[in-house]
Amino acid sequence: MLGLFMGAGAALAREMTLDVFRTSNEVEQTTGIHCLGILPIVTANRKRTMRFHDGTKSLRPGPDLTEGIEEFVLDAPHSRFTETLRNVKVSINAAQLVRDVKVIGVVSSVAKEGKTTVAANLGALVVASTGARTLIIDGDVHQRSLTRMLAPDARAG
Repeated sequence: MLGLFMGAGAALAREMTLDVFRTSNEVEQTTGIHCLGILPIVTANRKRTMRFHDGTKSLRPGPDLTEGIEEFVLDAPHSRFTETLRNVKVSINAAQLVRDVKVIGVVSSVAKEGKTTVAANLGALVVASTGARTLIIDGDVHQRSLTRMLAPDARAG
Protein backbone atom coordinates (compact mmCIF):
# COMPACT_ATOMS: atom_id res chain seq x y z
CA MET A 1 0.00 0.00 0.00
CA LEU A 2 2.87 2.33 0.88
CA GLY A 3 4.45 1.67 -2.53
CA LEU A 4 1.18 2.57 -4.28
CA PHE A 5 0.94 5.91 -2.48
CA MET A 6 4.62 6.67 -3.04
CA GLY A 7 4.31 5.85 -6.76
CA ALA A 8 1.18 7.98 -7.11
CA GLY A 9 2.86 10.83 -5.23
CA ALA A 10 5.98 10.62 -7.40
CA ALA A 11 3.87 10.61 -10.58
CA LEU A 12 1.88 13.62 -9.37
CA ALA A 13 5.05 15.50 -8.39
CA ARG A 14 6.62 14.80 -11.78
CA GLU A 15 3.47 15.92 -13.58
CA MET A 16 3.38 19.20 -11.65
CA THR A 17 7.04 20.02 -12.31
CA LEU A 18 6.98 19.46 -16.09
CA ASP A 19 7.30 22.73 -17.94
CA VAL A 20 4.87 22.11 -20.81
CA PHE A 21 1.61 23.59 -22.08
CA ARG A 22 -1.39 21.27 -22.17
CA THR A 23 -4.25 23.68 -22.83
CA SER A 24 -4.82 26.92 -24.69
CA ASN A 25 -5.63 28.62 -21.38
CA GLU A 26 -2.17 27.79 -20.01
CA VAL A 27 -0.58 29.37 -23.09
CA GLU A 28 -2.73 32.50 -22.73
CA GLN A 29 -2.04 32.87 -19.01
CA THR A 30 1.71 32.47 -19.42
CA THR A 31 2.24 34.58 -22.55
CA GLY A 32 -0.66 37.02 -22.43
CA ILE A 33 -1.34 36.24 -26.12
CA HIS A 34 -4.60 34.79 -27.46
CA CYS A 35 -4.07 31.13 -28.42
CA LEU A 36 -6.10 29.74 -31.33
CA GLY A 37 -5.37 26.12 -30.44
CA ILE A 38 -2.75 23.48 -29.84
CA LEU A 39 -2.00 21.15 -32.73
CA PRO A 40 -1.48 17.46 -31.92
CA ILE A 41 1.40 15.59 -33.51
CA VAL A 42 0.35 13.68 -36.64
CA THR A 43 2.65 10.98 -37.99
CA ALA A 44 2.43 8.29 -40.66
CA ASN A 45 3.20 4.66 -39.85
CA ARG A 46 3.90 1.59 -42.01
CA LYS A 47 0.23 0.62 -42.32
CA ARG A 48 -0.51 3.87 -44.15
CA THR A 49 -2.48 5.32 -41.28
CA MET A 50 -2.10 8.66 -39.59
CA ARG A 51 -1.91 8.20 -35.85
CA PHE A 52 -2.63 10.76 -33.12
CA HIS A 53 -1.36 10.80 -29.56
CA ASP A 54 -4.95 10.37 -28.34
CA GLY A 55 -5.12 6.95 -30.09
CA THR A 56 -7.38 7.83 -33.03
CA LYS A 57 -6.24 7.04 -36.56
CA SER A 58 -7.19 7.62 -40.19
CA LEU A 59 -6.52 5.26 -43.11
CA ARG A 60 -4.39 6.68 -45.96
CA PRO A 61 -4.14 4.79 -49.25
CA GLY A 62 -1.13 5.32 -51.48
CA PRO A 63 2.29 3.93 -52.32
CA ASP A 64 4.30 6.33 -50.17
CA LEU A 65 3.99 6.08 -46.40
CA THR A 66 3.97 9.84 -45.90
CA GLU A 67 1.95 10.62 -49.00
CA GLY A 68 -1.13 12.62 -48.12
CA ILE A 69 -0.01 14.05 -44.80
CA GLU A 70 -0.03 17.44 -46.53
CA GLU A 71 -3.78 16.98 -47.08
CA PHE A 72 -4.58 15.36 -43.75
CA VAL A 73 -7.36 17.90 -43.09
CA LEU A 74 -9.26 16.46 -46.05
CA ASP A 75 -8.89 12.85 -44.87
CA ALA A 76 -9.74 13.45 -41.20
CA PRO A 77 -12.19 16.40 -41.21
CA HIS A 78 -13.31 15.85 -37.60
CA SER A 79 -9.89 15.39 -36.00
CA ARG A 80 -8.46 17.74 -33.38
CA PHE A 81 -5.73 18.74 -35.87
CA THR A 82 -8.31 19.76 -38.48
CA GLU A 83 -10.51 21.56 -35.94
CA THR A 84 -7.54 23.63 -34.76
CA LEU A 85 -6.58 24.60 -38.32
CA ARG A 86 -10.23 25.40 -39.04
CA ASN A 87 -10.15 27.74 -36.00
CA VAL A 88 -7.07 29.45 -37.46
CA LYS A 89 -8.86 29.83 -40.80
CA VAL A 90 -11.92 31.36 -39.11
CA SER A 91 -9.65 33.85 -37.33
CA ILE A 92 -8.04 34.75 -40.65
CA ASN A 93 -11.49 35.26 -42.20
CA ALA A 94 -12.50 37.50 -39.28
CA ALA A 95 -9.30 39.53 -39.68
CA GLN A 96 -10.11 40.01 -43.37
CA LEU A 97 -13.29 41.86 -42.41
CA VAL A 98 -11.19 44.56 -40.73
CA ARG A 99 -8.23 44.70 -43.13
CA ASP A 100 -7.12 43.01 -46.34
CA VAL A 101 -5.12 39.92 -45.33
CA LYS A 102 -3.21 38.45 -48.25
CA VAL A 103 -0.12 36.87 -46.70
CA ILE A 104 0.01 34.29 -43.92
CA GLY A 105 3.38 33.14 -42.61
CA VAL A 106 3.97 29.78 -40.96
CA VAL A 107 7.24 30.01 -39.03
CA SER A 108 8.99 28.51 -36.04
CA SER A 109 12.31 28.94 -34.31
CA VAL A 110 13.31 25.27 -34.41
CA ALA A 111 13.52 22.73 -37.23
CA LYS A 112 11.15 19.75 -37.44
CA GLU A 113 8.24 21.45 -35.65
CA GLY A 114 5.73 20.85 -38.46
CA LYS A 115 5.80 24.10 -40.44
CA THR A 116 5.57 22.21 -43.73
CA THR A 117 2.66 20.05 -42.60
CA VAL A 118 0.77 23.01 -41.13
CA ALA A 119 1.31 25.22 -44.21
CA ALA A 120 0.23 22.50 -46.65
CA ASN A 121 -2.82 21.54 -44.58
CA LEU A 122 -3.86 25.16 -44.06
CA GLY A 123 -3.59 25.72 -47.82
CA ALA A 124 -5.62 22.57 -48.52
CA LEU A 125 -8.25 23.68 -46.01
CA VAL A 126 -8.57 27.13 -47.62
CA VAL A 127 -8.85 25.65 -51.11
CA ALA A 128 -11.33 22.95 -50.03
CA SER A 129 -13.60 25.25 -48.03
CA THR A 130 -13.63 28.38 -50.19
CA GLY A 131 -12.13 27.39 -53.51
CA ALA A 132 -9.86 30.43 -53.24
CA ARG A 133 -6.66 30.47 -55.25
CA THR A 134 -3.81 29.73 -52.88
CA LEU A 135 -0.08 30.10 -53.46
CA ILE A 136 2.20 28.28 -51.03
CA ILE A 137 5.83 29.36 -51.12
CA ASP A 138 8.51 27.05 -49.72
CA GLY A 139 10.97 29.53 -48.22
CA ASP A 140 13.45 26.89 -47.04
CA VAL A 141 16.09 26.87 -49.77
CA HIS A 142 18.07 24.09 -48.08
CA GLN A 143 15.45 21.41 -47.31
CA ARG A 144 12.67 22.11 -49.86
CA SER A 145 10.42 19.58 -48.10
CA LEU A 146 7.21 21.44 -48.98
CA THR A 147 8.20 21.47 -52.64
CA ARG A 148 9.01 17.74 -52.44
CA MET A 149 5.58 17.05 -50.92
CA LEU A 150 3.42 19.14 -53.24
CA ALA A 151 5.42 19.04 -56.50
CA PRO A 152 7.84 16.09 -56.38
CA ASP A 153 8.77 16.39 -60.08
CA ALA A 154 9.56 20.13 -59.95
CA ARG A 155 12.95 20.97 -61.48
CA ALA A 156 13.00 24.73 -60.92
CA GLY A 157 11.28 27.33 -58.79
